[in-house]
Amino acid sequence: GRARLRTQVRQRRAVLTDRRLWVRAATTVENVPDSANVPPPADHTELETQLDTELDRIGAASATDNSKPATDAALSEGGRHRRPPKWLAPALISVVVGLNLLGWFVTAAAPRLLKDHPLLLICLSNRYRYLLLTRGQIGAVPQVFIGVLRNLASDPIYWAAGWFYGDRVLALFRQAMGKGDVIIAKTEGWFHRFGDVIVFITPSPFVCALAGATRMRPLRFWAVNLAGTVSMMIGLRALGGTIQGPINSFLHFNERYNKILLGISIAAVLYVIFNAGFGGKVGKVRAIDEEARQAQQP
Repeated sequence: GRARLRTQVRQRRAVLTDRRLWVRAATTVENVPDSANVPPPADHTELETQLDTELDRIGAASATDNSKPATDAALSEGGRHRRPPKWLAPALISVVVGLNLLGWFVTAAAPRLLKDHPLLLICLSNRYRYLLLTRGQIGAVPQVFIGVLRNLASDPIYWAAGWFYGDRVLALFRQAMGKGDVIIAKTEGWFHRFGDVIVFITPSPFVCALAGATRMRPLRFWAVNLAGTVSMMIGLRALGGTIQGPINSFLHFNERYNKILLGISIAAVLYVIFNAGFGGKVGKVRAIDEEARQAQQP
C-alpha cells in the first residue's frame, strides 16, 4: 500500500539529484504512473514534499492493490523493527573494522601466503581470485568446505543489522558507494520481486542487510544463501580447472618474483591505510543503534 510506496521512494532519495534520476526512481515504484509530472526540486526537502503529495494522490488506488504477494514486509523508519540487542552494535563494529584489518593483512601478505600457505590464505579471505589460484594446491572437499564457511562467516551480523536497524543501516551502504548508489537503489527496487535470486547469486554484506531489513525470514534467508554459496564454490572450482594453464603460469611468476611482489603489496596497503579511517564508520554505527533504541521507547 501507500506505506510501501513511501518507503521505496525514501530508499532512492539519496540518488535523486536531477530530474532524470528522479523520473527513473519514481517510475520504478509500483503503481506510480509514467505520466506523473513533477518539476525538478530545488533541494531534498522540496523533493520529499512533492513526492509525498504525488503518493497521497495515488495512495487510495495503490492501497487496494493486492495483486502481488507481500513476500517481504516493507521497510519502515523504525516502528516495525524490534529493539536491537545490546550485542549487535559492538558486533557490527567489530565485523566492519575486523574485516578491513584482515583484508589489509591478506592483501599485503598475499604473495607469500599464496606461495607457502594456500590453505591459510583461503581461511583468511573469501576473495574469489584466491580460490581460483589455490585450486591446484588444495583438494576439492577442503577448498569448497572452507570457502563456504568463510563466505558465510559475517552474513549473520549484516542480516541482523538489517533486521533491527532497517533503512538506517542501508543508508551507510549508500553513502559508502558514492556514485555507485544508483546500483544499490536498483537492487532495492528489484529485491521485493527477486529477493531469493539476488541472495542466491550475490549475498554481499549489503544484500544480507537488505534481506534483514525487508524481513526475509531467517530459515528462508539461510537456505537460499547456503545454496547459492555452495553453488558458487563448486562453480569456481570448475572454472579453475578450465584455466589451470594460466593459473600455473601466474603461480610460477609469483614464486620467481615473490619478494618483489610482496614489497609492492605491502607498499600499496600502507598507502591505503594512511588514507583510510574508521572513526566515521564506528560513530555512524553507534548513532544508528542509539536512534533505533530511542525509536522503540514508549
